[in-house]
Amino acid sequence: MVAINKGFAPLVYRYGGFKRVPTEVENVWDTVPFNTPTFCELNGIRCVPGEKIVGFNEVPDQLETAQEYWTPKLREEYARRLPGAVRLLRYLDKQYISDFVNKNINVEQFQNTYRGAPGKADWEWIWGTVFDQPGGLKKHLVSCMLDLGCDAATAYRKHRKDVKEVMCMKNKVFLEHKTAKSVGFDRVWSGAREKLTLAIFGQSIFDSDGDRDDWFDFMTRALCFRIFETERKRVNRSVEELETTEKGLVAAYNDALKHPTIANLRMVVNYHVAIVNINRATGINVMSDTGGWSDRIKSLYKELGAEIVDGK
Repeated sequence: MVAINKGFAPLVYRYGGFKRVPTEVENVWDTVPFNTPTFCELNGIRCVPGEKIVGFNEVPDQLETAQEYWTPKLREEYARRLPGAVRLLRYLDKQYISDFVNKNINVEQFQNTYRGAPGKADWEWIWGTVFDQPGGLKKHLVSCMLDLGCDAATAYRKHRKDVKEVMCMKNKVFLEHKTAKSVGFDRVWSGAREKLTLAIFGQSIFDSDGDRDDWFDFMTRALCFRIFETERKRVNRSVEELETTEKGLVAAYNDALKHPTIANLRMVVNYHVAIVNINRATGINVMSDTGGWSDRIKSLYKELGAEIVDGK
């Protein structure tokens, strides 16, 4: 699946896989995910079994943090934006029905229709405001992704391990700053998919026969991907900051081999300590790396009849 826009992510199920959408005279919110109890609960949406589906027709203020978050000013802006958000859904529903009749359904292509739809700015404001509220869905997703190893730091550590093993096999120096950019979400998504989807939508992901609806997974992936990408960029920045330091370490190490003075040895250790500190941002314990710089430096000190104690 191609990258899904943040605002389109909660609409992936609605406009994917030949799903029925509400007509102009039906409740615009009576469709997944706005009629799924677990999703509603996580977003603070009022959802009472047997009653009319509320969706975003009311301010979703059912979370414990709602009183502080939903200020009078924010509620006023919400009310101003709501008609535009509904207009977007009605427009897309009408276009989707047309595409359905012509059997031209493709969720990735339909995202292009979404990008040019009237009311898009209002919809994205409302969805972003709801999604980001304290204690809501976003916080829940971040926590679940971390617990299930579906976060960017975990993906980077797995990718780093693979790259490092290849470099060691080739007897080449492993440089951290060259490894970050190719880290992919699918590396960690596949193993966490089922539990993440269940955590967001509960038992709604199963039909009356107990079969799982894969489109819930596609929507979950779209919701999680943007969180992953934001974190991945932060991890990348941390790793790329290592370039100057790593190059300095290589130069200092080679210089210490040629000129084994106390000053040169300390320079090597100082560079290495800087790398260790930066790596903490990605949860990597460089000191435990087998065959890494820590081992090289210890070996160098041993050859010179010295040792490192408490990093000194």
